[in-house]
Amino acid sequence: RYLTSTETAAYDQFSIGVETEQGVSITADKIDNSSAGRDTWVQGSVDVPHPSAYSNRRLWLSIQGATDSNLPSTLYVDNVSFTVCAMRKNEP
Repeated sequence: RYLTSTETAAYDQFSIGVETEQGVSITADKIDNSSAGRDTWVQGSVDVPHPSAYSNRRLWLSIQGATDSNLPSTLYVDNVSFTVCAMRKNEP
């Protein structure tokens, strides 16, 4: 992600996270102009806690932003990938 902002306080806020089909947020990474890596590309990840609870369910990547009408902020997201790991039962 790449964040640019001319705000001096954290008025413009973004989040990158995972939601259920019903729009319930499972996890989210909050980003604002005080976040590390402003004006530079930052690699990040969002992990789903207790992933087995969401087995055989659709999950959505959610990117949201809320800005005031004062100074501009922009969040760029590039090269998004999902890694899905299957759990195997222990063999005797």
